[in-house]
Amino acid sequence: MNERPVAYETNFDRLAYQNKKDKEKLDAYTRKQLETHLGERFNVLLSETRYGIKDGQIYGGNTNEPFMDVLIRGASYRRLHGNPVDYKREEAEVLGFGKIEEKLADENSRVGTMMLSISPKGGKDSIYQHNFYDIFTLKEDERGKYIEARRYSSGLSTQETVQKLKEGYLLRAESTPTAEQFLGNPIEIERNNTLFKDADDIHNFLHKEHEYTTREEMDEGLRAVGFLITSYVNSLSENLSEAEIKMHLSALVNGLDIAMGKTITPFAANEDIKKILNSRDYIFVLGRQPVRPVMTGCGFSGDLPALSKTFIPGQEESPFSVSEFGKLTDKYGERTFNCPECGRQNLRPKDTLISKCQHCNSTTVAC
Repeated sequence: MNERPVAYETNFDRLAYQNKKDKEKLDAYTRKQLETHLGERFNVLLSETRYGIKDGQIYGGNTNEPFMDVLIRGASYRRLHGNPVDYKREEAEVLGFGKIEEKLADENSRVGTMMLSISPKGGKDSIYQHNFYDIFTLKEDERGKYIEARRYSSGLSTQETVQKLKEGYLLRAESTPTAEQFLGNPIEIERNNTLFKDADDIHNFLHKEHEYTTREEMDEGLRAVGFLITSYVNSLSENLSEAEIKMHLSALVNGLDIAMGKTITPFAANEDIKKILNSRDYIFVLGRQPVRPVMTGCGFSGDLPALSKTFIPGQEESPFSVSEFGKLTDKYGERTFNCPECGRQNLRPKDTLISKCQHCNSTTVAC
């Protein structure tokens, strides 16, 4: 059986809606996941985050907890519940962020200094199947110094990434770094670097001769297919079959390709594209058209349903960072719970309701 990774797995969404507790929150989470998947198909800016700086430490947006604490908690959690193949990678991520914090949270660092963190996807047994890079920039406004973190999906192979970094005098390694070496050694870019004055310069350089889409272009495309996004999200609550749900996802992906000018409509040339993208009558036609194949940073995205992997309850979607396992909330809400058998506090697995107590090993629904 071919086990090629699939970029978006509808079965994860189906399970989440079977166990839904807060539909409004789950809908918002699903929309965010969809936007990330669609963004990866177009090599777009995936996210932009503002981190605070206090007493030489980096804090996540709107939190009173150092982000390093979240990373360490996530790595510790994975040591108990993760795959040994990822241990070194997760440790390297913590180490690399420590170097970013040491540089950018230093009161003597100059505004404009950047740190580039390369995150290649792991091997076939790794849970980390995204291919992306983060650019951390020290900035300042009326509220003081802060760090802007931008995450971009990468269309480059590891060898292509190495070649580009060498061309930009950002890497001098003779051999190709491993994912652990990349993550554990973020690249410092001084403010006075004449080639890369800001994150946009770095992104444009790394995607030179590789197709990519601006955030503004992507936002416009997402607005155009808003009806199709809502239709897919609603399909998850309507107890439809797996085939029907996948049909709604294919309609969305094909609709965005039409809106972004990647494919022509499967209808007559004089059909109104806006009508096609905003009418339920066209969903079934769009959903049955072949999907443009794309190898994203997280796996294959295209019209090959036979390659869809078998769903295992409790199996996590591919994360971007070990920090996702250190966060105290997920799409189901608060992750901490008291075991009904022994009464002791637990941290349930990310995005999973069924959990084993870490103390007495009893199985419970961690509501």
